[in-house]
Amino acid sequence: MHRVLVIGAGPAGLAHAFWRSRDPRTEVVVLEASDRPGGNVLSERRDGYLCEWGPQAVRPTAAFEELTAALGVEDLLVPSRPSVSRRWVGRRGRLIEMPSGPGGFLTSGVVSLPSRLRAIGELFVRSSEGAVDESVADFVARRFGKGMVPLAGAMVSGIFAGKVEDLEMRSAFPAMLDIERESGSVLKGMAKRAKARKARGESSKPSLVTFDRGMDGLVAALCGHVAPRCEAPAQRIGREGSRWVVELASGERVDGDELVVTVPAWIAAELLGDVDADLTAELAGIPSAPIVNVYLGQDRDAGNDRLRGFGFLLDQSEATAVLGTIYASELFDGHAPDGKSLFRVMLGGARHPGVLDADEQVVRDAAAAALVSYGRAADEFDFVHTVRIPRAIPQYVRGHGARMERIDARVARHPGLVLAGNSYRGVALGDQLGRPTPLDVAEVA
Repeated sequence: MHRVLVIGAGPAGLAHAFWRSRDPRTEVVVLEASDRPGGNVLSERRDGYLCEWGPQAVRPTAAFEELTAALGVEDLLVPSRPSVSRRWVGRRGRLIEMPSGPGGFLTSGVVSLPSRLRAIGELFVRSSEGAVDESVADFVARRFGKGMVPLAGAMVSGIFAGKVEDLEMRSAFPAMLDIERESGSVLKGMAKRAKARKARGESSKPSLVTFDRGMDGLVAALCGHVAPRCEAPAQRIGREGSRWVVELASGERVDGDELVVTVPAWIAAELLGDVDADLTAELAGIPSAPIVNVYLGQDRDAGNDRLRGFGFLLDQSEATAVLGTIYASELFDGHAPDGKSLFRVMLGGARHPGVLDADEQVVRDAAAAALVSYGRAADEFDFVHTVRIPRAIPQYVRGHGARMERIDARVARHPGLVLAGNSYRGVALGDQLGRPTPLDVAEVA
């Protein structure tokens, strides 16, 4: 029996374990340090409100659809409301609705008219290779003009909570570079892909989905097939002949033919210290950004148009540590009691790491102030809850692509070692769920 050891029972670890366990010749052992599986995917119910710690929803990618079909849980999926396509950006103290297409973009006030015209002019900008470590800000300026960089910064903060001038384009948004190379224009390429999706009948699919009990429904479904050992923290990883050996904090030793490490890079660095010092140094160099979630509940204001849709993101020049707000109860039913609204306000990120250690009342006041100021929400809340995540989102800063090449080269020196998870290539939940390619058993041996 071929044994695979998986370190970490987050979505990446559980999905990897599920796929590998479908081979009857393979035994999979999943080791998790905490007292529950799922990592930051946690749906917490409080006073009738559903507070998502991690992803609010997931895009139904091909990998996600293949996984849910294999799990047999398609009937548990809940599509987002059509209004999810409506989004807002906060600039100069007010919310502006994001346009839905080029025509709407020209007439919107999301950026200045010259900036809008320059952005539409991307259709005619000659394609040219940027630097290998080109930042997202430099890419946007090159293709769409400098006036679009602040708007791009707001959009990026909703994905990475990072600095648009620090994030590396080829690592953070490789698909955009592919589109540029294929079509010579991002706008042309996106229009071409949208047309192809429509021809395949994919345009009618919901843009986001969740599970009927919240996002940790995915964790529950995976754990129905995979039984992780919780409260089994790995303390040391070593190699004995052709076998990988994991020593637990209890002193127990577990060995296997393959070792799949799915914990965040900084934890992987600590565990692999005795295996490869150079690999450890590279893993430890991948930074992450903190997030503070403040969940606010109040009576639903049916007449407030600004509180309809997905939510809002703030321009990075706004004088607040707030990154943006998700209108959680507008996306899906069941996230707030009847007649109530739930807002998830996110603070911190790479620009405001100090908010992680801020006083509780200061954090809550900042969240409420942003919702009241930008969304014109009432200033009375009957529900307030805060969750702090110190290292929430990996940052694919400039040089990340080159770092990954060095990491791949080091990993290749250790037969049977696999690194997986959102520290490396894709921070979205959907990026962690794909069917892995099993290592050749002869190669491992």
